[in-house]
Amino acid sequence: MRKLLIALLVAAALVIGLGFYLDWFSLALKDGENQITVSLTIDKEKIKSDLGKAKEEIKDKAGGEDSEKTKGSAPTVQAKDKGQ
Repeated sequence: MRKLLIALLVAAALVIGLGFYLDWFSLALKDGENQITVSLTIDKEKIKSDLGKAKEEIKDKAGGEDSEKTKGSAPTVQAKDKGQ
């Protein structure tokens, strides 16, 4: 149970650190006369955009280089068939 808790804390720390690095989260401090206000902003659109880009990259890499070569050669083969 202790190992699971440590793993969850490490995962949470990584997500929070990555979020600040990728500008998903930002902190703003406002110093008043008798108080300090801390504001946390979460950019949901940036998170969705970055996750969408990551999914596309994973799909491209999962297809491998072979699928890219096939995609590039298919129109050339079709063009040759039409010319003959």
